[in-house]
Amino acid sequence: MKTNKNNILLISKLRKDKDLPLWVCHMEKGQQPERLFHSHNFMEIVLIRGRGTHLLEDLAEPVSEGDLLIIPPGFVHAYADCSELEVLNLVYDYAQLYIPWLDSFQLPLFGRLFPVAVAAEKASDAVKPVLKLDSVHLDHFWEAICRLQGHINPVEPGRNFLAMGGFLQIIGELAQFGNSATKQSIELEKMQKIIRFMSNNLQEKLNMESLARHVMMSHRNFYRYFKQMTGIAPLQYLTLLRVHKAAQLLKHSPFSLEEVAVSCGFCDANYLSRMMKQHLNISPKDVRRG
Repeated sequence: MKTNKNNILLISKLRKDKDLPLWVCHMEKGQQPERLFHSHNFMEIVLIRGRGTHLLEDLAEPVSEGDLLIIPPGFVHAYADCSELEVLNLVYDYAQLYIPWLDSFQLPLFGRLFPVAVAAEKASDAVKPVLKLDSVHLDHFWEAICRLQGHINPVEPGRNFLAMGGFLQIIGELAQFGNSATKQSIELEKMQKIIRFMSNNLQEKLNMESLARHVMMSHRNFYRYFKQMTGIAPLQYLTLLRVHKAAQLLKHSPFSLEEVAVSCGFCDANYLSRMMKQHLNISPKDVRRG
C-alpha cells in the first residue's frame, strides 16, 4: 500500500479566510477519489452513505451506510471501492476553537471528539467506525451538518456565530451516544453513574480500585469498559474533570489557588498549575484574568 505522507491537508487551505477553523466537505456518490492517501492537521468526523473501504496506515476496514468515523490529526488515510460510497466530512481544529467546556467531559464520546491530552490513538482504533447510526439518526446528523455548511460558506452577518452554534449542537448530540448509537440504556446508565461518582468526589483520593469497585467490576474489565466508552483511560479522564472544575472555580469563585487545588483533588497549587498548563495550555493567572 503506497502512501504519500507529504500530502497534508491544512484547514487554512479549506477555509481561506481563516476566521473559524471549521469546514464541511461533501463527496457525493462516485466523487470520492480512489486511494487518495493524505493526512491532515485537523479532526475529521465522517458520515458514510453507501459502502466502501476505509484505508488507514496499513489497515483496511469495510464501511457502510450509517457508519461514523472519527479521524484524528496525523494519520494517513484514504478510501477504496468508492463507486457506491458517499461521504460527508465535518472537519475542525479543536485547539483553535473557543469551546465553553463546562461539564462536556461528562459526555461519553466527548474524549474522542476533543482528545485533549489523550494518548495517541492507535491506527487499529481510528480505522474503525465509532458509531453505527440507524437511518433516522443518520438523516438527522446529515441534515444538521449540511445546515452547518450553509452557515459557513456564504458571506453573511453573524455567520461564525451561527456556525459555532450549529457545530456545538452536533458535537453535543454525538457525544451523548457513547461508543455505539444502539447501546442499551443500562450501559449508558452505568457510564453516567461512573462519571457522576468521579465528578462528585474530585477531592477524594480516587484510584482504579475504588472506581471499579463502585460499579462492581474487576480492575481489568473496568479499564477496558471505560476506555471503550470514552476513548480515554479512567485516571486521565479523572484528571481532566479535576482540571476543568478547577478552571471553573478559579474563574467564578473567590477561593485561593491553593484552596481550589485541594478541593479538586490536587496535592498542591503547583501541581494544579502544571496540570492546567499541560491539559488546557493556560495558567491559573490567565484563567483569573480572563
